[in-house]
Parts: sequence; structure tokens; C-alpha cells
Amino acid sequence: MATQQTRLTQSSLAQLANRHEEVAGQITSQQTSLASSIDMLASANRGDMMTSLKNVHQQWDQACRDIVKNLERMAQEVNRTGRETQDQDSATAQQIGQIQTPGLSSFMS
Repeated sequence: MATQQTRLTQSSLAQLANRHEEVAGQITSQQTSLASSIDMLASANRGDMMTSLKNVHQQWDQACRDIVKNLERMAQEVNRTGRETQDQDSATAQQIGQIQTPGLSSFMS
């Protein structure tokens, strides 16, 4: 069975985290826009339909806030993982560079 290697790099992880942050920003922008539209509707209209609309909007808005929080948390985690992976790779590379094989140094000079 062939082993599969990850192709993730610090750069690709940073791009993934940035995409999460961009989507969170887009959701927040849509929330603001919709809230403004609903406020305008509600100020011009009254009744059960407006009350229902406001209630549904509050539920939707809370769900969006939860999604944005999760996206931001995922972006932070992806960034943290990328930094840790890069640090581990650097540490491993330094350790490999320090390995000394007796007798081999004469061939390398």
C-alpha cells in the first residue's frame, strides 16, 4: 500500500485561512445589508407579518453570527496548525543538518 503524503504548505494553509476569513466577512456584510432592509420594511409596515419577519430575521442573524464565529475559529486553527507545521519542519531540518556520520565527512570534503 502506497503512503500518501500531504501536499499542504504554509502558504496553502494561509490561503485557506484567508478564504475562511473572507467568507466570514461576506456573511457579515450580508447580515448588515439584510438588517437594514428589514428595518426599513418594519418602520413602514406593522402587523403580524412584520413581527414574524423580525423573529425569523433574529433567528437567521444568530445562526449567521454562529457561522461567522466558527469560520473565524477555523481560520485561527488553520493558521496555528500552519505555523506549528512550519516550526516542526524547520526543527527537523536543523536536526537532519546536525547528523554526523563517522567516516562520511572524509567523502564530503
